[in-house]
Amino acid sequence: ARDFKVQYQDQFPPYEKVVELMYNMHMSLAFNKPDSAIIYLEEFLGNTEYVHNIGPAVGQFYVRLCETYEGKQQFEKAISTVNRHINYLKENPYSLDPDGVKWEIDEAQIKIALLNEKLHYEPIRRIVRDKKDNQIKLKDDSHIRFDAQYNGHTVETFFDTGVSYYCMMEKDLADEIGVKYKPTQDSICLLNGKSTKAIEGYIDRIELKGIKLYNIHVLVLIDKFTSNLAGHLNPDYRKHIENNVLKSKQVLFGLPLMKMIGRFEFDWKSNLLTIPQAKAQNSIRTNLNPNIAFISNGLLYLYMKINKTDFTGFLDLGADHYLFLTYPYFFKSNSAYVKNDPHKQPYS
Repeated sequence: ARDFKVQYQDQFPPYEKVVELMYNMHMSLAFNKPDSAIIYLEEFLGNTEYVHNIGPAVGQFYVRLCETYEGKQQFEKAISTVNRHINYLKENPYSLDPDGVKWEIDEAQIKIALLNEKLHYEPIRRIVRDKKDNQIKLKDDSHIRFDAQYNGHTVETFFDTGVSYYCMMEKDLADEIGVKYKPTQDSICLLNGKSTKAIEGYIDRIELKGIKLYNIHVLVLIDKFTSNLAGHLNPDYRKHIENNVLKSKQVLFGLPLMKMIGRFEFDWKSNLLTIPQAKAQNSIRTNLNPNIAFISNGLLYLYMKINKTDFTGFLDLGADHYLFLTYPYFFKSNSAYVKNDPHKQPYS
């Protein structure tokens, strides 16, 4: 997006200010700056001319603003945003299909009910930082693992950018450390494409060498971690995953919790993880164009080149391989290096 903007800046339409706001909003979300994203979205949605320039697609920006407020637990502002969206839908300035508009309004009303429930019952997350950098010794492991304290219990922790929840663990461990469950029935969630029984709850306190996190959301699996593995896995590989990757007595430390903390520095030679103190962070020593960003529903992606071919891939630190490619892309990026044998038998 940055390269495109620089290349075509002189060809932007007359409503360039709208494009600039949209660009800044998306870039703010991509680099974990929700407060900035809210400012840009509010400026855009508060200007009738800007909204008119976007046309019927403006609804998605009300949704994005609501989601950003909700992620920051500013539920009253999220509810207000949904009501603004409903008013816009009722006006229906672009004469959209009435049945479609009614469906969107009904969905918005359901969203307001869910936000009201969170407003009254969801504890507010917070973080307390030490005044000095905090170093955590990493375990000698092929994955990023370390010990952390959960309600005073020391538990092995798996640092996994592929987990979209704050934390995940199995129920036996959750009961042991004193997770507080939501007053709801067990629900079904999708893990690795398979339905898995789980229940939501909160951890009162998590400590990582001076960093204290309070009221952290957790997904507790009623089933075992390994219950969501594909049934056709090679038996030896499945055993490796069960014994070395998806251990029962561990917490999966997910991407939202990483975003809440904000910054991590890894020293692979010393096997140390450092969490810098927020107010004393030095400039990150990197190039001017970071190649890691939050896209596609807030997941972490990495931009790179494979055999000189542009590639944007999902960055999953919990993966058990160096690089995983679909065959069409593999062949495309390796066409000059791979001999295609049309008589080769298909893999089974």
